[in-house]
Amino acid sequence: MLISLSSIGILKRHWKCIINTWNNVADFNANANYQLKYVGRSSKYAGAGLTMKSANLDKLIARGALRATDAAFAALQRDYDEFRPMSSLHEEDGKLVAYIGTKEGVKAGDKFDVFMCQKNDNEIEWKKVGTIKVAKNSVWDNQEGANETFEDEAEDGEKKEGNAELKYTVFDGKPGKKVGEGCLIRLAK
Repeated sequence: MLISLSSIGILKRHWKCIINTWNNVADFNANANYQLKYVGRSSKYAGAGLTMKSANLDKLIARGALRATDAAFAALQRDYDEFRPMSSLHEEDGKLVAYIGTKEGVKAGDKFDVFMCQKNDNEIEWKKVGTIKVAKNSVWDNQEGANETFEDEAEDGEKKEGNAELKYTVFDGKPGKKVGEGCLIRLAK
């Protein structure tokens, strides 16, 4: 790949403009192609699952940071409509399933609204056609490191909600005319 000296000069000016804009937040917000709206804040504790005497201190920090971030996003999803988890619904072995789990804050008994696609005059509309509930003991533990065990692993004292052996979360009910493959689901209020 050949890059001319004039191209490098253009790139330098472009990045300098972006960096200068980032340093001036008010100017960046005024000239952006979009508007940001403050929705809310959330914080959560999530245990990393390792003892402090562990030789895997880097893994302890990485796991704790990832789990705390996932827990904070899950709290946002429960508290604010804009962040509620949405996923496609699938059929596996005669069961209703979705590829979401504990990482998204899903718990046994959670209710999800089911939406079906309806096409009207070149427009697509999603119409609510029902509600489904997460089956007991059928939540997929899709958190980072859910299947990993480390030397000197400690219990974090919290009850495990999900099962890392699953490949998806299972819902009560059977696929039918309105509820099945191709529908979207969203955590109900």
